[in-house]
Amino acid sequence: MKKIIEVNFVIKCSNKITQIGYQAGNIININSQLEIENPFKIDNTIFQIELVDKSIYKLKINTLKPFTESEIIQLIKEFSQYITFLINKKEHSPHYGTSFIEIDWPNLIIKENHDNYSQNEHEITFSDTITVSDSISISCKRNVEIDANEIINAHYFEILNFYYDAIKAENIKSKYFHLFLIIEYLEESNLYKNMFNSNKLFDNNEQKIITQLSNQFEDDIKKGTIRNLLNRTKESRVIKLMNLLKKIGLENYVFFGKEVQLEEKNIKNIIEERHKLFHRGQNISENILWMHLYPLVTKIVQIIANNTNCLDIKE
Repeated sequence: MKKIIEVNFVIKCSNKITQIGYQAGNIININSQLEIENPFKIDNTIFQIELVDKSIYKLKINTLKPFTESEIIQLIKEFSQYITFLINKKEHSPHYGTSFIEIDWPNLIIKENHDNYSQNEHEITFSDTITVSDSISISCKRNVEIDANEIINAHYFEILNFYYDAIKAENIKSKYFHLFLIIEYLEESNLYKNMFNSNKLFDNNEQKIITQLSNQFEDDIKKGTIRNLLNRTKESRVIKLMNLLKKIGLENYVFFGKEVQLEEKNIKNIIEERHKLFHRGQNISENILWMHLYPLVTKIVQIIANNTNCLDIKE
């Protein structure tokens, strides 16, 4: 039995620049219809997208798979998060706004019938123009072509959720927090642990001394604080992150069309800026956010999208 799922969505833009007498933001329009056979390597399934109004699109899913309602909701979430990533991976002006897919969940329709369906393959195309209206509002419409194979061969992975939350966040600190979660995700990976866990700061004898010292305290907080020293390694957090990024093939990233080499000072600034997030009265540097963290994390997501097992490699 075939299922037909229909739901509308819009492409919204977060963190637009809005001031008295001035507004600027990015606008993404899908210019052509999209039809993809077996997206995310799901057989007997077709995704279709069509424009139904000036800025409203319909996602239609035809499938023979026996998806439950919760599985359908998860599939649509994965679609919206992956398309959001594909839109933003070529964004050169994120400070004018980052674009994301917003699903009209209350009007989700799930139908069943026995009709056969045909399978075709197309591409997504986005428009690219810059318009100025009355010298007050500036809107940038950019052109992004995404091969349908990017969705057919796509694998959903957890950090897409972090990335999506960052893209749609309006608050700058919230956006920084969610982007940095992807850095922390790397630091919890098997690859990271295998690369650095053996190079401890303290040798075996010193570790025994620290453990004995911690056992002299009855307070669990004090005991835990001392034992945390056992996790320290000889390399700094900055150096370890640099080495990990190079290990997965990240040597540079792109900001405003310009290639930026991976440098220790920029990684250090990204980490130090993270420490300001929960300090009252401390502002986040938008230069570090847009020039380094955003393009760096976007490149990380792109690398993992092409090789979802790269963080499981054992050193």
